[in-house]
Amino acid sequence: MQHSGGIHIRLHQFLVNLMNQRAKELGCTGTNFTNCNGLEDSSHYTTAYDLSLIAREAVKHELFMKVCGTQSYAVPATNVNPARNLTNTNLLLDPNSNYHYENAYGIKTGFYTAAGHCLVSGATNNDMNLICVVLGGEETDKVRTEYADTIALYDWAWANYSYQQVLSSTATLKQLSVSAGTSDAVGVRAETAVSLVLPNGFDVSTLETQYVFYNERDGKPLNAPVNAGDRLGEVTVLKDGTACGTSYLVATSTVELSKTQYLHSQFRQVFKQPIVRSLITVIIIIFALYLILVCFYRIQRIRHLRSIRQAKHRRAESLAHQEIVRSGLPEDELFYLEKETSNGEAPAGEDNIGENEFSDENDVAPKDKTEDDFSDMLKF
Repeated sequence: MQHSGGIHIRLHQFLVNLMNQRAKELGCTGTNFTNCNGLEDSSHYTTAYDLSLIAREAVKHELFMKVCGTQSYAVPATNVNPARNLTNTNLLLDPNSNYHYENAYGIKTGFYTAAGHCLVSGATNNDMNLICVVLGGEETDKVRTEYADTIALYDWAWANYSYQQVLSSTATLKQLSVSAGTSDAVGVRAETAVSLVLPNGFDVSTLETQYVFYNERDGKPLNAPVNAGDRLGEVTVLKDGTACGTSYLVATSTVELSKTQYLHSQFRQVFKQPIVRSLITVIIIIFALYLILVCFYRIQRIRHLRSIRQAKHRRAESLAHQEIVRSGLPEDELFYLEKETSNGEAPAGEDNIGENEFSDENDVAPKDKTEDDFSDMLKF
């Protein structure tokens, strides 16, 4: 028996741990379970809001809804107990009760002396689904306050709140740039319309919208082709900074791939590569150095040719002067000949002077071998 009792305690604690873990996963911050039966314990507590979170998850399960929505159930006899009927204690579901509520579908009643009468219920009206939690109710000869308060809250909600569409599934919300496409941009819309339960007359334009585009999130361009209906991001509607609804963003139209734009895009991507940029920089530097070298060579060549011409003229003047001296011409004729010589003209009868030294028909001194070799070396 002691062994069996130890297993029971460990199993019970295991289940309690699972309950607390699941409560945290659902977002419950004011809940702590210490047992599975709900009996009083100072460390066993919850809140109305946390119970609504738990109920919102529970109603998603079909078997749970079937059980809590059943008004009565006939249990067949067993070897221990005779046949008997079980009746749902939720008076909202009882057609014979003063608290019967036509739109109600559950969910759970509860009572403990310290907690009072408690009721977690759900109801629908005009496609609006509400969950109501009332704790600490009282019972008198005339009224059960947990039911009276629940009905009052439902009636107030139906009268003052309604579903309102805050995002249309047909309106274009944003334009996204498209690379390498037949069009530069594509529109996006909400894949499904988003409606929220809001106060009647609420100005939906005061709601915030938050966009996430997958290509921007991933740091990549949106490349064609893009097909209508492709999911390109998400949009979230926020009220007072709290997310209230979300939808995928899909393309409103198709953007085909443009071969020309695709090639341009590929070239741009290539030239953005660091190694390609470095290579282009090196080529530019080499070309600049080549231009500098060519300019230096041409300047040196011009200077060299100028010095040759000057030497030629000095040589011609010297030879002409020697001939005049040898010929014994008068001083005035000598002055005339020197003047002609200084103007680059040879004296009469001396046209062949210097012909052996400068045989070029254009009267340009021949290049020496060093100059020819240097010039050939710079040719491509």
